[in-house]
Amino acid sequence: MESPNQPDKRRSLRRINWFVIVFASLSVLVLLLPVQHWMPLSRHQKLGLAVFVFGLGYINQLAFSARYMSKWLRACHLATGLFCISVFFVFWTNPWLDYAMSAQNDEQDHLRGLLFLGYLLISLTIAGMWAKGLWEDLKTKAKEPPKGG
Repeated sequence: MESPNQPDKRRSLRRINWFVIVFASLSVLVLLLPVQHWMPLSRHQKLGLAVFVFGLGYINQLAFSARYMSKWLRACHLATGLFCISVFFVFWTNPWLDYAMSAQNDEQDHLRGLLFLGYLLISLTIAGMWAKGLWEDLKTKAKEPPKGG
């Protein structure tokens, strides 16, 4: 027989970002493993792989607990996951971003600066989304009546 508090326990467990925590730990493990002993990788490609694993945590968390999230938090999880995955694709397909991997030319230096600026602006936008999402979540929680008897 289920108690009336059982759904609340499930909801609170789904609100915790378990997938983000687990995949963040896995991304640290990717950084610590000497993957370049088994395949040729630049530092940026290895970092991109770790960021990809981290981004998968946000995507999986969104898939697992989207119905318990506000619209803003769903958008934040999606944007963060897609941002991390795009960082992976850029780093993976452009090993020349690492100065030690290839000879550099002016075009690559210019593109590197544009990529840096673009990702800086996107990351600031995502940070603003998180601030707005968390602020809306706090306002919603403040309006809810306290639970209990």
